[in-house]
Amino acid sequence: MQGNCIMEYQMRNSFTERFKESSRLLNKYHDRVPIIVERCKTKELDKGKIKFLVPRSITISQFMYVLRKKIKMNSEEAIYLFSQTNCSIPQASTIQQIYTECKSEDGFLYLIYSLENTFGTFTPIRNNPGILEMF
Repeated sequence: MQGNCIMEYQMRNSFTERFKESSRLLNKYHDRVPIIVERCKTKELDKGKIKFLVPRSITISQFMYVLRKKIKMNSEEAIYLFSQTNCSIPQASTIQQIYTECKSEDGFLYLIYSLENTFGTFTPIRNNPGILEMF
């Protein structure tokens, strides 16, 4: 991931529009954080599902669980999150901690996700269907 990359949402919307929207959301929902999530390669969230209003108190791992449900992905794939500014994102951190450290000047937290096939696929060995082989 390259630091300070421009995301598609930033290219489609001016700084003023983004700032107004994040300010409106932060004022209306004091206990939530506005997050923009985009894919770094090919799979995408459904159009319009890139914006999330997330409770400040949940952890990154809880947010990743929500993302897994929204993203069209295989069960063998793992999801990895990166910030646009290359901040470290420990899974035990709360959304509030990451927002404080990594938010953009426009008020949004921009996260980039990547999927990796890390769990493999299990297929029975032909001679002994009780034994599994990992490919």
